[in-house]
Amino acid sequence: MRRLGLGVLLLALAALALTLIWPDRVVEPTVLQADQRLGARSGDTGPVPDALVAIYPRLTATVPMPMPDSRARVAIVLDDMGPDRAALTRASGLPAAVSFAFLPYAANVRELAENERRSGRTVLLHMPMEPLGAADPGPGALLMDQPPAEQIARLDAALAKFGRLDGVNNHMGSRITADRGAMDRVMTRLAGQGLFFLDSRTTAETVAAQAAEGAGLPTLSRDVFLDPDGTGAMAEAQLQRTLTIASATGQAIAIGHPHHLTLDALERFVATLDRSRFRLVRLSDLVRVSAAR
Repeated sequence: MRRLGLGVLLLALAALALTLIWPDRVVEPTVLQADQRLGARSGDTGPVPDALVAIYPRLTATVPMPMPDSRARVAIVLDDMGPDRAALTRASGLPAAVSFAFLPYAANVRELAENERRSGRTVLLHMPMEPLGAADPGPGALLMDQPPAEQIARLDAALAKFGRLDGVNNHMGSRITADRGAMDRVMTRLAGQGLFFLDSRTTAETVAAQAAEGAGLPTLSRDVFLDPDGTGAMAEAQLQRTLTIASATGQAIAIGHPHHLTLDALERFVATLDRSRFRLVRLSDLVRVSAAR
């Protein structure tokens, strides 16, 4: 009897505890009717929750957006590539971001250019054009006294020397690039072929970039010549000038030639470039940046 009395006492205490801690309002289970969704009672006026969300709360994750690269961009182009095979072999050891402009009359130029393109390098046709003065631009050059049809035929012949190309720039050309009629013909011919034009700016009077823009051809212009003296002795200082321009404007394009001293300077430059501030980019990368602006 004593054990029975103790059991009854424990049950009474448990009932009292449940009364004290149990919520005042007991939620009844939902009974779904036809065409009724989970959580949508007849008296509800709020939005109907998704059934699965009602059971399993929606998981959310924040995907971090990539930080924009704010480093100044530097593009370097080596002109006159092809005829000097030893210089080409040495230059090919430079990063693929360094672009090459091949002269169309170099022997086996298609093969040489394709080898560089396969390495990821931007490749241009370095189109010979008439300069001021007596300098010889080489065979197949565009000259002012040629009929327009002859100029276009020579341009087509140079393009046909290659397989695929990324762009075109002028070899010499200080006379003809100042003539708007000739440049309009050239740029109209190049437009629509997936190419861009780099104005080497061999004269302050050049209208090549304006003609390219008028034809709807993507265009860029040279900022610095690395070896204006023709030897490469100034290349070190000119590379520093390139960095100064890039710091001020966000990007800079430098053109050099495969002189021994220029290649010396470029090898030191790529080895010591402050990559926390500068990014060496392909010329075609700058074309995309300019098009996106």
